[in-house]
Amino acid sequence: MGTLFVVGRPLETETLLVTLEGLVAQGEEVHVIFVQGGVGNAADEKLVRRMSFASSISCLDADAEVVDGVKQVDFNGWVRLIEGCEKIVSWT
Repeated sequence: MGTLFVVGRPLETETLLVTLEGLVAQGEEVHVIFVQGGVGNAADEKLVRRMSFASSISCLDADAEVVDGVKQVDFNGWVRLIEGCEKIVSWT
């Protein structure tokens, strides 16, 4: 279970990272998926490395450039992530 963060925009501040770190520190399992305008984050090696505490980091775009640690998923993979998490947060 856990919380799925759906990230639909470029990350320009530390707010999401701080939020994720805080949840993990409280024992929460977090998953991140980059969609739409947020898929560019999947190519940011520094950002992905900082999110390494996440249970999973995914990207919903088969053509997007991604770095190690990011799994590219199709629509069915996204649905599985949604079904596997008890909470969903849209970060758009």
